[in-house]
Amino acid sequence: MSHQPAKPKLSNPKALPKQLKNGESNSKSSPKSNNNNNNQTKKEPQLKPLPVSLRSSTNSRGKIYLVVLTGGPCAGKTSSLALITDHFHSLGWRVYQVHEAATVVLSGGVDIKNLTPDQLCQFQCNILRLILSLEQVYIDLAKQSKTDEKTIILCDRGIMDAKVYCPAESWQKVLDSAGLTEVEARDLRYDAVVHLVTAAKGATEFYTKDNNVTRSEGADFAAELDTRTQLVWSGHPHFHIIDNSTTFQEKVIRAVACICRRVGVQPPAESFKKHKYLYEINAKFDLSRLNVTESLCEYIFLVLSSENVVEERLRKREIDSTKMLTLTTRTRSPEGNDYIEKKERLTNREYATLKKIRDPECQKVLLRKHSFVHGEQYFELGQYLNPAHLHGYWILETYCQSTTKIQLPQELLDFTKDVTDDPQYSLRSLSKF
Repeated sequence: MSHQPAKPKLSNPKALPKQLKNGESNSKSSPKSNNNNNNQTKKEPQLKPLPVSLRSSTNSRGKIYLVVLTGGPCAGKTSSLALITDHFHSLGWRVYQVHEAATVVLSGGVDIKNLTPDQLCQFQCNILRLILSLEQVYIDLAKQSKTDEKTIILCDRGIMDAKVYCPAESWQKVLDSAGLTEVEARDLRYDAVVHLVTAAKGATEFYTKDNNVTRSEGADFAAELDTRTQLVWSGHPHFHIIDNSTTFQEKVIRAVACICRRVGVQPPAESFKKHKYLYEINAKFDLSRLNVTESLCEYIFLVLSSENVVEERLRKREIDSTKMLTLTTRTRSPEGNDYIEKKERLTNREYATLKKIRDPECQKVLLRKHSFVHGEQYFELGQYLNPAHLHGYWILETYCQSTTKIQLPQELLDFTKDVTDDPQYSLRSLSKF
């Protein structure tokens, strides 16, 4: 149900406040303050913001990747976690699993249907804190390792899953209890989010409630929860939806491939391809129906650092005044006919340093991205703002299997050209026009 968010420092982790250890509210007043305010109306107890170490982003984690596996009920998360773990172990990675805190708590006898709205809100606040603490345990273990071993931390659900089960009027209180914004919770904490679609969508014969003691949803409600889960994660820069169009084994392989692409290792198979569609210059779209998340992205291409590197670029992504800085490096695959892409979070200082080796042949590219989910697929519609020769361009992108039929929303059916395999519409080529 719920998980964890972000902010820039993970050094010197602090223990949870003493009140949390004792099961008390952090806002309890001292005896002195109570004596001075006997006549004042009592305020509703509130939890203090979490220590910085429990709210930190991935900027200082180095070779540690935090990945969320989410989805509707009976999507295959538990089985997938085991298989993904085996795959990365075989590559020589250290792998940790963070189990879903809500399931652990609910299996202890909690019946949320009997909770009042205030109790449910407090329950979600405590679940959030539990998730933050559990994840921090594994982050600290990975950071303290004396080897140069790469580490992946696989999380059974993430913090945004809480929004699906939380009353709308309580959601902001839950975020406030940890000192978080929604952008921090969704975009900054995790390196990738992989959504496994529930069996209730397209594989109903496999939908069951028998393999999870806390699962009570029927197939129709499970499908609704799945859709709502997709919507709360829509906007994350590395969000992937894995549907039920293949066998379960192939479904897991597709999930593994998404994670491999994010952490910069060769995927087990060519499971995904980026599809691109060009629209009329200065076109007008009504996207109000699509639950769009907007972000402003700036790309800067760098001078290549070695012969094996085919592309290096910086990206500054801004949404609601929150910035994420990323370095993307593409290197040739061992076969030489493809590339392996690796993305790294950067600090402000690292970003400023790398900007100094900007490729003079490429111009800075600025575009407004409109991210949304449609038909079990994740899309990003880019509106190009700069440089001048690109102003007014619209390009729609989506990752999916080459054999998958892409379901474009009605608002975007009238594209000018499919530019999927046209090299002149790569971002680097566009920056040189």
